[in-house]
Amino acid sequence: MERLIRYIFMVAAGLAVVSFVCACGSGSSSSSDQGNINSGILATNYGSGFSYMQGNVRSGAVESRFVGKTTVNLFQIVSGIPLPTPFSTAQTDNTGLFSIAVPLDNSPFLIVATGLYGPPTGQNGQNITVSLSAAAVNAESFPATITLLSQAAANYALTLGGLTPDNIIKAGEMITSYALSVDPLITPVIDYTSSQSALANGAQRLLSAEFGALYFFQQAQGYTPGEVVDAIVASLTSGATILSTKGGGYIEDSTDPISRPTDNVFADSAGGIHRDFYKFLESDSNATGLKNLNDFISALQQPMSSQQTTTTCTTPQKDNSTARNALRQSHVQNWQSTGKVKSYWGPKAASLPYISVPPGCDCKEWKTQQVLSAIDMYVKMGINYCHHHIPGWTPPAEFRISGTCSSKNTTDNGTMLWQGVDCSNFTSWYYNIALGVAKGSKSLNSDIATQACEANDNTSPVKDPNNTSCYIDGAPGVVLNYNNQNFDNISSKLQAGDLLYIMGGSGSDKITHVITWTGKKVGTGANEIPESSLAPDAKSYLGTGQKLAGSWVIADSHYAGPGYRPFVGWYRNSLSHIRRIIGQANVPAADIIDPSKSTDFVYLYGGTDNATCWRKSFN
Repeated sequence: MERLIRYIFMVAAGLAVVSFVCACGSGSSSSSDQGNINSGILATNYGSGFSYMQGNVRSGAVESRFVGKTTVNLFQIVSGIPLPTPFSTAQTDNTGLFSIAVPLDNSPFLIVATGLYGPPTGQNGQNITVSLSAAAVNAESFPATITLLSQAAANYALTLGGLTPDNIIKAGEMITSYALSVDPLITPVIDYTSSQSALANGAQRLLSAEFGALYFFQQAQGYTPGEVVDAIVASLTSGATILSTKGGGYIEDSTDPISRPTDNVFADSAGGIHRDFYKFLESDSNATGLKNLNDFISALQQPMSSQQTTTTCTTPQKDNSTARNALRQSHVQNWQSTGKVKSYWGPKAASLPYISVPPGCDCKEWKTQQVLSAIDMYVKMGINYCHHHIPGWTPPAEFRISGTCSSKNTTDNGTMLWQGVDCSNFTSWYYNIALGVAKGSKSLNSDIATQACEANDNTSPVKDPNNTSCYIDGAPGVVLNYNNQNFDNISSKLQAGDLLYIMGGSGSDKITHVITWTGKKVGTGANEIPESSLAPDAKSYLGTGQKLAGSWVIADSHYAGPGYRPFVGWYRNSLSHIRRIIGQANVPAADIIDPSKSTDFVYLYGGTDNATCWRKSFN
């Protein structure tokens, strides 16, 4: 296996360079090809089954290390082994961009970029020769960014037994997990010294900090890029992340403090790709060890602007929800449109990094505003009601099955909208987006029956290690005996973010739906929701003589997708019980009911997405 790895990632070094093909319509050549990536295509006969795709080579870990003329070769893979002759060849421009012919026969391939890389801007040093690689299952999953992390993923796939599609997918999942749910093969790398810096989202900024950690590791330890890759592969084998390995030794914590490598910060650090990591290093609060690592991650997941935004305690963190929505929604490679799934439910959701409440903020209020902000974001997106696990997946043709998405939500030209989530996948996902999943915790189950009937788990509440004034409010929370029979007496006890489980109606006690209490009413006040913001089907829930104005508002995915609706009619009359996640440690014991009690509930597990839950008694 070691010989195979060496063969695959060194084969490009001996390839002969052939002459350039002149660009069509060009009468003269330019002294610089920066920004003209097609001028780097080499003469190769590809046949008819190909398409040009663009990628970007990043030399190691720092953006400001300039890229020399780099040869890029694409090798088709047969039986887990790349063919010896490249399918296509290209060269990068001066910024690392390239365009290369990719086969469209749905076969896997390996991209190898070999060239000279100079020292960081403003620094002295020797050019180094580096081969960086990336493996892909097919053209649809083309790796847009080639770095040390893509190289590590390809090497890890080889350790699994070869570059087969399954191994490439598994390696992609592992490297994404290592990078804290950011897919480094598809996340663009943006230079913060350029005008693009204002466009950087949370995933790009988090990846920037991770590259910064690897860069310092490489420089301070005198490691070669290949040795850094080997260290990452070893981490993948053990299931570690960049945090658990302390970013190669340069992410501190209070349990294992080390010297901060401030002496190794290069002159371009404040403006290069590791800008966020440099800010982390110079922060006085980290002088004796990192105490607020999750706050650091949370800040990275907010959009970048010319001046760093500060977290407030009184307003919804809408920008934060938008940035987290840009993170990878599933660990499955090419999750946005993959057909590598077992059913029309699509890929399962990834657990996003946990966010600690910022110091000085009210724990309950801050988390509540996070949840309401995430709900509002998806309501305004206009996605559909679909039996999907994640909202960002667009199913391929074979999974566009009648009945899996609502026909009431279509595009302007009348085409079915195939992106969306159903009721319980919506609640599970927006809690994931809003709060994340802490270490040792789990996501809210997305199956309606399991989510409704899952046993309470608040017997030993855990303090947030990064903000000890708050508890980690993890799933599944606690079940409260608030129902359609006692609602008028207990309605004042509800809080925004509570999950209300609804029975099927018409006398059925089977739980079929979940909605979210917003704590707001229909109206025009500052803390009310206007009728114009309600879902199109809002009036259909009204009974004789009822009006929308003044009604309590819930949020759910129903009819034609996530929306705000009045808590009347079926919702009010078929309420089974309530589940509370935020502030679960402070719920009065008398209000809690055990869903595992056979006298009150019946739960039958029939496999994934096929369980059932009934409310048996309201005693």
